[in-house]
Parts: sequence; structure tokens; C-alpha cells
Amino acid sequence: KAGQGDPSSDDETPELFVGNGRWGYRTPQRTVVPPLYDSGFDFTEGLAAVLLGSTWHYIDTAGRTRLSCPGCAAVKPFRGGKAQVVRNGERQEIAHPLKTPRYQ
Repeated sequence: KAGQGDPSSDDETPELFVGNGRWGYRTPQRTVVPPLYDSGFDFTEGLAAVLLGSTWHYIDTAGRTRLSCPGCAAVKPFRGGKAQVVRNGERQEIAHPLKTPRYQ
């Protein structure tokens, strides 16, 4: 039902798994993102928050970093095109990098 190459296709959304104490993502058929993260969230709106060292990142379903959040102490998954993050002790809202209109 989803178009070919559509990263938001629910039937192929990679799921979290833990291997050797690290977090990664896999589908029933294969490992999509090797377990190299210190922590992670499930995919929402095509992105998952992952912790690498002391920095949170949002990756796409192919494992590419789409947004980095240096200085964020905590992050939440995207909902409705926005995500809550805590940076410098303040709660902030960030826009989804793949849904934000880009002006040329």
C-alpha cells in the first residue's frame, strides 16, 4: 500500500533491539541499523531519537542522521511534526526536519 521506497511504510518500520548492550533497529527480515547506540526510541513520523555518547540524534529508517541535538539532556519522539527537547534546563519544541517547508 505504501509507495516503493517510502520510509514511513508501517509494515517495514524497523523496531528497536538490543545487542551487546547497544541499541539498534531491525525488521523481521534483517538488521537495518546495527546496534551502536547507547539508547533509543521507536520510530515516529519516520524518525527515531538515538543517544550516541552524550548527544541525542534523530535518524531516519536507513540509519542516516537527520538532526543532531547537542546539549539536549532529554528528547521525545516526534508527534504532529514537532518534538519536545530539554536543552540548557529549558523545554523546547523542535520542528520535524523532513516536514518543515524549505525555502530556496
